[in-house]
Amino acid sequence: MRGRSHEPIWWSAFGLGGITAALFVPVMIFVVGIGGAAGWDAVTGALAHGEDGIGALFRHAPVRAVLGLILALVTVHAAHRIRHTLIDLHVHAPPLVLIVASYGAAAVVSALIAIVLALF
Repeated sequence: MRGRSHEPIWWSAFGLGGITAALFVPVMIFVVGIGGAAGWDAVTGALAHGEDGIGALFRHAPVRAVLGLILALVTVHAAHRIRHTLIDLHVHAPPLVLIVASYGAAAVVSALIAIVLALF
């Protein structure tokens, strides 16, 4: 008799990452890409230029923490999708190798995101 599967945990992380990608990434693109290019200061809502613009937003630790969390969830979502794509393509590798490779890559990318955001 087989033990319980850990698959629901990964599917939950996959779903949370997908919801995060669908809801928050477009907002991030608007605020950082469009608003920042237009000189909008997301903190005060006023038009600002240079260092007072969107760069001021990333000086706040809670903003960097939320951005890191969003990007980490999206990388877990991508890792789960890549893992199941490799399974669907019949990649001949033990299941544990695919799990460690996909989620390990997501962990490494998430750690790099955390390091970059901490140094910002």
